[in-house]
Amino acid sequence: MGRRMTVELEVLDPRHDPEPVYWRELLATSRRRAVWEYDQLGIAAWTARSPLLLSVLHDGSAPVGAVCATLLGPRRHHGSFAPPTGGPRVGVLQVALPGTNAERGWWFADDLAPRDRRALLRTYAGLMRRRLGRTWRGLVWRQAGAADLPSLPGRVRLVHAVHPLARLPITWPSLEGWLGSLRPGRTGDLRRQLRQITADATVIPAMGPARELVTALEVALLRRENELKYDATPLPVPYIEGLIRRDGTLAVTYRDLTGRLLGVGLVLDHPGWPLYLTWGALPVRRGGRRHLYFDGMTRVIGWAIGAGKAGVVLGKGKPELKSDLGAELLPTYAIAAAG
Repeated sequence: MGRRMTVELEVLDPRHDPEPVYWRELLATSRRRAVWEYDQLGIAAWTARSPLLLSVLHDGSAPVGAVCATLLGPRRHHGSFAPPTGGPRVGVLQVALPGTNAERGWWFADDLAPRDRRALLRTYAGLMRRRLGRTWRGLVWRQAGAADLPSLPGRVRLVHAVHPLARLPITWPSLEGWLGSLRPGRTGDLRRQLRQITADATVIPAMGPARELVTALEVALLRRENELKYDATPLPVPYIEGLIRRDGTLAVTYRDLTGRLLGVGLVLDHPGWPLYLTWGALPVRRGGRRHLYFDGMTRVIGWAIGAGKAGVVLGKGKPELKSDLGAELLPTYAIAAAG
């Protein structure tokens, strides 16, 4: 921009404040995924243990960016929720998006220059510090990329590398092209596993709109298997239900002949980069099947290729395995700023 920005900050509590009239159009033009839908953030806020604040940055009358943050106070006991109003007496503002660690908690209009983005973040931090007053104890930016490091505000900072983000750019016209691009051992394993799943008459695979294939409770129960295994943060059933009912949420599912769900993955569609949000499966010792994870990954990648997507965001966790599947690993950081 060749002019000075006039920045105003609109701070919203999605539990109580009505959805801004411009919000849906802003999401559409900025190509945001379903996790940024206002009512979805409202569900996240009602099921959170700490207050959630959605801040919209305006340049004059035009909304040009958004920041989603949680005000973290002293540790609350298990099963507690944020109070309906107010917040902790002292707290750290953590900028992070509920529901996924594969996307950072802030974004801007695409036509903003880097210097304007830096100015907006500095203004946001300053305005929130004044707004919170004595409550303020600092700011933490989660899931920051390497390109974000120079633009994040704060005089005293601690930078901690966290799990990288896996993204698979699509450069092949067909699924066979992707399989052929992998190392021979991985290609052979995937082909063999695909044949086994296809030949297993006791497994019924499907992929399509999530609301037609699975319920939120089913997803939550299978996710719990992975959560117990990897000590992951559970997604509340109402939050999953909110995602499933949306047009842009897809599911890849596996059921046995009785209808029991054996495995499920959820995908948030996007014009360019859909997000493979979550996976859960029944353990083999309890009647589950082997190789469903890889079969599901292959089906999602095949769908993305057929749909002409630029790539698939495969999320975090299992970085070596996802790299072996052709994904690029993007470094991400948590940055704590004292001022």
